[in-house]
Amino acid sequence: MVFSKDERAQPRCSSHLARRHNVRSIRMTNLGRNQRRLWVLEEMQDLGAAYNLPCAVLVEGTLDFETLSRCVRLLFDRHEALRTIFFDEQGMPGQRIVDVPEVALELEEVSGSTLDERLSAARLRLNQWCSQPFDLRSEIPFRVGLFRLDETSHILTMVMHHIVSDAWSINVLLRDLWTSYAAFAAREEPALPPLTMCYSDFAEWQRSSATEDAIEKQVQYWKEALGDAPTGLELPTDQVRPAVQSYRGAVHRFTFPAELIARVNRLAREENVTTFMYFLTVFSIVLSRWSGQEDVVIGSPTAGRVRREFEDLVGFFVNMLPLRLRPSSNQSFRELLANTRKIALEAYANQDVPFDVLVDAMQPARDFSRHPVFQATFALQSIADDIVALPNLTLQPFDLHTGAAKFDIAFTMTTTSADASGEIEYAADLFSPNAIELLAGHLLTLTERLTERHDDPIHQISMLGEQENAARADRELPWSLDSRLLFDRAEVETDLISRFDAQVARFPAALAIADDEVSLTYRELQSGTKRIATELAGRMQCGRIALLFKHGALMTAAMLGVLRAGGSYVPLDPNHPMDRLRFIIAETQPDRLLTDIQCVEIATELLPNHVDVIDDGNIVVKAQTQEHVQRDPASIAYILYTSGTTGAPNGVIQNDGNVLHFISAYTNALKLTSNDRLSLFPPYTFDASVMDVYGALLNGASLYVRDLRIGVLGIDTWLQENEISVWHSTPTVFRQVVGNFAGLAPRCIRLVVLGGEEVLPSDLSLFNEKFTKECILVNGFGPTESTVTTQYFFPNGKTVPTGRVPIGNPTDLTEIILLDSSGNPGELQGEIAICSDHIALGYFNKPHLNDARFLSSKGRRIYRTGDFGRWRVDGKLEFLGRRDHQVKVRGFRVELGEIEANLLALPEVEQAVVLAIVGVGGDKELVAYIVGRASTANLSSQLQKALPDYMLPTAYVLLESLPITPNGKVDRRALPPPPKRSFDNRYVEPPTTFEQEVAKIWAEVLGVPRIGYDADFFQSGGHSLKAMQVVARIHNAFGIALPLLTIFSNPVLRHFCAAILEVDSTVSTDLDEARRKVLSMSDVEVRALLQQMRTS
Repeated sequence: MVFSKDERAQPRCSSHLARRHNVRSIRMTNLGRNQRRLWVLEEMQDLGAAYNLPCAVLVEGTLDFETLSRCVRLLFDRHEALRTIFFDEQGMPGQRIVDVPEVALELEEVSGSTLDERLSAARLRLNQWCSQPFDLRSEIPFRVGLFRLDETSHILTMVMHHIVSDAWSINVLLRDLWTSYAAFAAREEPALPPLTMCYSDFAEWQRSSATEDAIEKQVQYWKEALGDAPTGLELPTDQVRPAVQSYRGAVHRFTFPAELIARVNRLAREENVTTFMYFLTVFSIVLSRWSGQEDVVIGSPTAGRVRREFEDLVGFFVNMLPLRLRPSSNQSFRELLANTRKIALEAYANQDVPFDVLVDAMQPARDFSRHPVFQATFALQSIADDIVALPNLTLQPFDLHTGAAKFDIAFTMTTTSADASGEIEYAADLFSPNAIELLAGHLLTLTERLTERHDDPIHQISMLGEQENAARADRELPWSLDSRLLFDRAEVETDLISRFDAQVARFPAALAIADDEVSLTYRELQSGTKRIATELAGRMQCGRIALLFKHGALMTAAMLGVLRAGGSYVPLDPNHPMDRLRFIIAETQPDRLLTDIQCVEIATELLPNHVDVIDDGNIVVKAQTQEHVQRDPASIAYILYTSGTTGAPNGVIQNDGNVLHFISAYTNALKLTSNDRLSLFPPYTFDASVMDVYGALLNGASLYVRDLRIGVLGIDTWLQENEISVWHSTPTVFRQVVGNFAGLAPRCIRLVVLGGEEVLPSDLSLFNEKFTKECILVNGFGPTESTVTTQYFFPNGKTVPTGRVPIGNPTDLTEIILLDSSGNPGELQGEIAICSDHIALGYFNKPHLNDARFLSSKGRRIYRTGDFGRWRVDGKLEFLGRRDHQVKVRGFRVELGEIEANLLALPEVEQAVVLAIVGVGGDKELVAYIVGRASTANLSSQLQKALPDYMLPTAYVLLESLPITPNGKVDRRALPPPPKRSFDNRYVEPPTTFEQEVAKIWAEVLGVPRIGYDADFFQSGGHSLKAMQVVARIHNAFGIALPLLTIFSNPVLRHFCAAILEVDSTVSTDLDEARRKVLSMSDVEVRALLQQMRTS
């Protein structure tokens, strides 16, 4: 409703206390647009103290309590905003200006034996005092108290709700208070500026047609400026973002050196920018590096007091401007400053659009986990050295915090004539104190370095400190590396066969490899390799030999035999499609194709007349005395084909030196010895097999082969029977196998090495639960192009990290570089690039792809992985997934692994995979595939508590088991399509009487003829005020008091009705029963019932 002028008592305002002795009656006014948004937020959820504005002043000297109380009375009388309570009628909010007959300044004694103790106690008490939320419906949104430290030390504290105040208003109150105090102390009347308007006049001014016309023109500017802006600032968080923002916050304060601020001010003048613009640009660069985005939107407050008459009022005038900055790493800081100046000036010219109007116009996807449009803010404020000059009193600001945060990150700079300080208020649910301390350090360091290098591309200017670089290099192994390495560096400079033969000499009778049919000692395996090498002697031209074997020991013998003959092998999987096998044969043009009896038919079809068959009956026959052809570290060992981004596979070329380097790093980090027994699950065409085969055979250990194609059942027993000490697995197989353990895992397992897929916190919890205290889990990362790259060690019993599980630190002689979107080295987040002398030689016969993925810099080779990661505060690398696992849903970037992790955290879910499919109309739809005892209704209900709306699957498919590739990963291509359902906008009538009644309420509020069952309230023209009206009408119709958040969380009619029934499941039944009764009545009975209702 709109309150007319007739409903207001006149006169509204007066400029002097003496004219205000007569108490005025209550009057009602409309909310300002700024107030309306806050009111809706307060109605939707418990904001706690998020919008409390505290202010505290340390007063030293002789303070007259009675005079101060008189000044507080003056504040109440002078500023009607302080005497406001709020209400709504039929969903329309309003405010009442009330009288406060008695104003008592609270006085509280602070105890402590020393002044420092009392100051500490006061800070704790004041933070608590200021954190008490206001009940806007029943109490005035302003509190003031005096806290006494001793006779001459007091802390005056005020706290107001933002709905009636802003930072400017605090300064107005402090000026009025202390000006009045000085006047009353001198027995004079305060000379305060006259108030010719009230806040309600500002609200009316906002509603005027002239203002609305001007605002509409400015809205168009903002639509163009923000039209394709990112929906969120994807800062790396320490905890998973909750589904609904809690507003729980903390603050970190730091100081800028005075000399640095002087330099900044001088350079800002030279560049014709303000200090605000200068630091805004620095902040945007830091946020860009933290988020990996070169397009960031930062909110910045503007006073909003566009008329002189508003400057001395207390009220919620401040407006937030979304400033969109694009800090490209290729630009210089000087260029970025010029861009910031242009953007800021354009924003100031269009600053009259209230932020809630902008949100309604932009219609961003509703996400209760974060602030709309922007999640980071920047403000710069200057304060005088003293608030007011007072006789016998000195005043100093006293820092407080309410323990709340409205945004993810709010950076405020405060300058005085002597120094400058920074304050970062942050969401405590997202960031750790260490992370924010690091962010502050980056701001300081980058500000310092940018003042010296205005003209250099900003990607050349680091914001990292020495300690961060050191932490990233610290491998933090679970055991100390003594001077005697198990795999000496000098041995990397030999060749694979020389290292293998050395193990044969040491352990000739030890078991080398075993599968379900064949067991070979080291001497027997060596004999087999020599026989194969003899067969190949003189029959190789290009030196490439294709290998096609079933998963077992013969493939290993063939690999080593080819190497002994001086060749390189190309492993093929007989279970792969023939088209793929033909492609590899056609591209590599091998001299021969070695195979076993089971695969000879496929081999003959692939390479007729060039096939040699090897079987376990002749593999250990005594070979001729030919020694291996001399190899060196540069000799090509194998060409291993991986899936290519274009559809065709890519052949990765590795030499002996690279493989020896990988196994050296693997051996020394994991302490592999001849006493170990390693598992081999992945096929030989998968690079993970390199770690197992050579990790065992180049260290005198035993390798046990098992084919995953026979399934995971029985692996638990197999691990125990073969006394496996190093179990290498994908997380998918790990979960299934450990889920089958009747009790604890076999005690023989000392290492669990996981890789190939993302390891989840739930995997670490399962490891802690099922394995011995001596066991260690290793989360490894390494693409085929650099098999062993990083490792993260997790000893059993260690606290499971929140959020993602890190992939650790790089191995020896390896460096990780994170590249930004321009391909320049980043510092915190970006595409993972591996810098090492031991990355692959390239892709076979793919020169253009090699140029794009294999780079060189300063004499070192670099491989771009296409995977994304970020450095954590503790110096560990965190895997953020591939771009093909990151999808955009309703404009938000969604990591499918995060949804899967939340599903796996539910006790009824054993396995989970989430896919993004294209729905009707081209929109992305999320589908969850579940193994477990879950019901789809319960899954949906549980996820709603943990994930924002855009991350909720639209369909669930329950399966007996997930399909697995031979590599041990989930076979996503083999997942069945979800059941078909309609995503179109055709009208569907609500099925029940109750739902039809709710639809009627929606239609009346929205002003449309009818509303369908699948209609979205906000897409049908709804907004926050109309949502409040719906909730009010639901209460009138059914007597159900719904939280306003219900309609925002359930904007589709069918979901909204279901949410109502969760609150009161009897409403639908009661309503339908009443309908049936009325329909069965005669006309006389109906008239009698109506008459009874009128008179009751």
